Amino acid sequence: MIGAKKNMDKRKTSLFILGLSILLLSVVGVTYAYWTLTLEQTDEDNLATSCFDVVLTEENNAINLEKAYPIVDKEGEELTPYTFKLKNKCNANVKYQINLETLNTVGGESIKDKKLADKYIKEKLNEKDKDGSMRLLIDNEEVTPTLEDASESYKLMTGYMTAEDEKTFELRLWMDENITAENTDAMEKTFASKITIVATYAKEAKKTLEETILALDIENKDDEDTGATGLYKVTHDEASITYTTDSFYQKRLTQTEYRYAGKDPNNYVDFGEKVAEDKFELMLCDEEGCINIRLLGLPLESYFNTQEQCETEKTQIENTYGGVLQSMGGILDCQQIAAKGDSLYWRIIGLVNTPEGQRVKLVKDASIGGYSWDSSDEDINLGAGINEWSQSDLMKLLNPGYETNKDQICEEDQCTNDNLVNNSLYWDGGKGKCYTFKDNIATDCDFTNNTIPENLKNMIDTVTWNTGSDKNWIDDELLDVNKFYEYERSSNTGDICKEDKGGNGGSNCTDQVNRTTSWNGKVGLIYPSDYGYSTSGIKDATTRKTCLSTALSSWYSHSSCYENNWLLPSEVDGTLSPVAFLDVAYDVFSVNTDGRVAYSYAYNAEATHPSVYLKPDVFVTQRDGSQINPYILEA
Repeated sequence: MIGAKKNMDKRKTSLFILGLSILLLSVVGVTYAYWTLTLEQTDEDNLATSCFDVVLTEENNAINLEKAYPIVDKEGEELTPYTFKLKNKCNANVKYQINLETLNTVGGESIKDKKLADKYIKEKLNEKDKDGSMRLLIDNEEVTPTLEDASESYKLMTGYMTAEDEKTFELRLWMDENITAENTDAMEKTFASKITIVATYAKEAKKTLEETILALDIENKDDEDTGATGLYKVTHDEASITYTTDSFYQKRLTQTEYRYAGKDPNNYVDFGEKVAEDKFELMLCDEEGCINIRLLGLPLESYFNTQEQCETEKTQIENTYGGVLQSMGGILDCQQIAAKGDSLYWRIIGLVNTPEGQRVKLVKDASIGGYSWDSSDEDINLGAGINEWSQSDLMKLLNPGYETNKDQICEEDQCTNDNLVNNSLYWDGGKGKCYTFKDNIATDCDFTNNTIPENLKNMIDTVTWNTGSDKNWIDDELLDVNKFYEYERSSNTGDICKEDKGGNGGSNCTDQVNRTTSWNGKVGLIYPSDYGYSTSGIKDATTRKTCLSTALSSWYSHSSCYENNWLLPSEVDGTLSPVAFLDVAYDVFSVNTDGRVAYSYAYNAEATHPSVYLKPDVFVTQRDGSQINPYILEA
């Protein structure tokens, strides 16, 4: 039960055990689960005026795992769901939380010795007729169990209901397809669980970020090129998507999207990140030495709010006290000084398609530094890296689960093997070694003050990222944004130099890594198409329509396209997508500062802007998303 069990005179709590059974068939055995509904009133002032009651009704009798063995996700998503309904019977807003608690007993008997591990269970919970997140049970946030015989509790979903509102939900559970005969701990086991629904009084019924985006005014409603900055509707041709012949996924990848475009749209999100202050300690130096500016009684916080003020105050301090004002590093960068304590924002790319359904996609506004997409031993692809994202060095740096990643490191012509490197340092906020050049050359990297925000981690969905490539860049150099979108979701790979297509890669094409066209994970990069769709163009000049039909590789000659694009980088930015050549297997697409999309070596230490997809049940405060009033999100 949420909340401490004290001050009960101020909190009215009721607990109901509803006899609604869920039948779960595991590898062997049958288990039962009961719904537990916990209603909690936390606002004393409203008790006299608002009743507080939520009713749960089952719509069908049971959920059957129709196949008592591991199945692929597509089959899992098509299982007959258990359907239930929540109804708010009163005139008060309600926040609900749906948890799944795994049990140690069934029918009063212990199953500890034969319990199927939570890591083998996949789940999908969604509102009826809406997308939901499909994930391993253990990928959900763990919360405190409510039930006495529960070992773990996982938060599957949260949401809000207004007065008299009702919602219908669908729950599917299945065994993960990755279970094999080697997973002997999954054999002859039983999985038992109960769903607990915690309903809490809420002063307001918040909207999801997706609902907030869809409520905005949409530009280009009638294919009108206004050149306005804002949210644009993007449609796709279903026939052009060849990633899969399965209409189930093809339909999801061709839904109408909504993307932010223009020079500076209101798509800012603030997770509380700040520019670290310790970078900007200042020293006043002369021939006799240096003294910290704070020791002169000059509080740094009152100075340098802008770059212009920094330059003015720098001159005034030096004239008053003598000497030269320096930073700890010896160089005073007024642009950086002015940013001290500033927020580090993420920005919303839009509501975009994934094989799991539509998700809100974010990208970090500021680069976390320059790191190799991939590097390799000098005998593999000439040390230039391998253009396969699912095994790339940068993927392992950004994502969880690679804390023990070890590989060769080369420093100052000395190479050693079996070193920790790119080992989930960004995700964990650690420091160590990161690849920054060819031939597995690595340098020190520190993410202790440059890590992914903790409050964002629980909002990130684990989804399928499409990693398709062009067919052959020599022939495909004139791809427009729609063709990029198609190829990113195609079955093309970035390794055609080993195929019998007349290529002769030689030493440029020696890796033995199998190429894939999708990757399942949390943190990636933007696509070339994300950049292309972010232009608004200019009315009565080069319009958005013209930009979208112009090859991204030639945008450098169309300033209206890239100057009115909020994703235009200040330094070369890497993307997720590989490039296909007949003679090399180490190139990836990048976005250049001159506005064009080009290719670059995987080992190049290009600016890294992490990108993520959010879970559907992420809520937003009522702000306008501008830089001075950014969205604040709540999981």
